[in-house]
Parts: sequence; C-alpha cells; structure tokens
Amino acid sequence: MQHLLGVIAVETDGVERGVIDTMKPPALERHTISFPETTGPIILRRRSGGGIFIAGGVAWKSELRRVQVINGGWGGSRVADWTTTDQVYRAYGGLPTVGADLTVICLTINDWNNGTTPAAYKTQMGLLVDKALLSGDVLMMTGTPSDPAQGKAAYPAQQAIAAAAIEVAAAKGLATPIEGAALFGGAFAPGLMFDSVHPNAAGQARIAEAVRARVMI
Repeated sequence: MQHLLGVIAVETDGVERGVIDTMKPPALERHTISFPETTGPIILRRRSGGGIFIAGGVAWKSELRRVQVINGGWGGSRVADWTTTDQVYRAYGGLPTVGADLTVICLTINDWNNGTTPAAYKTQMGLLVDKALLSGDVLMMTGTPSDPAQGKAAYPAQQAIAAAAIEVAAAKGLATPIEGAALFGGAFAPGLMFDSVHPNAAGQARIAEAVRARVMI
C-alpha cells in the first residue's frame, strides 16, 4: 500500500476488523488484518484524511499452506531502470516491504538488446540482488535468445550479458541460474517464440516448468 495522509477502516459483515493509519510520510507498507471467515465482501472505508493508494490485497485461511506469486516488472525495463527507482514505494525501494521469501530475477534480454555493457550490468545487478536478499533468497534466470535476424543483438552480445548474470550469482553465493538459452536449444527458437524477443505460450510453459522444478528442490 502506498499512501498519502489518511485513515481507513477494514470491515466485514458490518463489523470493523481493523484500522490502517497512514498519517505519516508517504511510504509502501504491508498490513495484516485478521477476522473470522466470511462469505461477504471485505470493505475498505475511508475514515479521514486524503488519498490512499492500494496496490493489492490477498485473502487466505490462516490454517492452510499457501504460495503467493507476485509478477513484478514493466515492459522494456533494464536492470539499471530498477536500481534507479529507490523511492520506498517504487520497484527497487519497495522490495524489502514486499518481503518475498524467494525473488526470481530475469533481467537480461532488454540489456543485451540495448547495449548494456557486461561491467555495467554486473554492477547494477549486484545492487538489485542485494536488495532482494534483504527479505529472502534469490534465484536468477537468463533470458531466452533473441533473434539477430530480426535486428536484435548478435549472439556474442547476448552470451556476454548472460555470462555476466551467472557471474553475479556466483559472487553473491546464489544457486546456479536457470539458463534460458539452454531451455530453448541454445539459439532463437521460432516454435517457442511469439516474436523476436517474447516466448509464446509453449515457451512460457517451458520456463514455468523450469522455475517450478528448481523451487521444488
């Protein structure tokens, strides 16, 4: 939740279950409100103050084991785009508040297709990994090969950024990254790709299974 100044109440079944007071400087926060199981809606009602921006909410039964997957990112982002958003309510600065037990980082494709040098990549990726490690473990991935024939980076440039990612993982004591090139046969794979850079449904399924297999170890 990213907020301005305000107070909201959380209600179910006509009963107020908790109050979130944001009368403080803007920040990203997580709040847990406990209440008996209900079939009715969960209502957030403003009590006072100004605007409050809610990033999302998750309801679950406390007695059940669960896994929450948050897909974070934005189109075209390179690793340096993450490390320059250090405000507490934005991507990089907000990672400790999100508090993931495991952060899967796959940021290579936009870097190799936009001329990021391996040295710059390693510096920025090191910062991002350090931030993610504040809350839990990190698993890194390298992207699936782009198509040089469609104007994307040549394979040596792609391989250099992928190698830089693997170096960062080793330097930070992380598990060996999942290698996108290995998943897709070592080069651009038309049958697994939607366009020159994005996997299609079959390609996405292959990536998802690789992540699942690694997480289940």
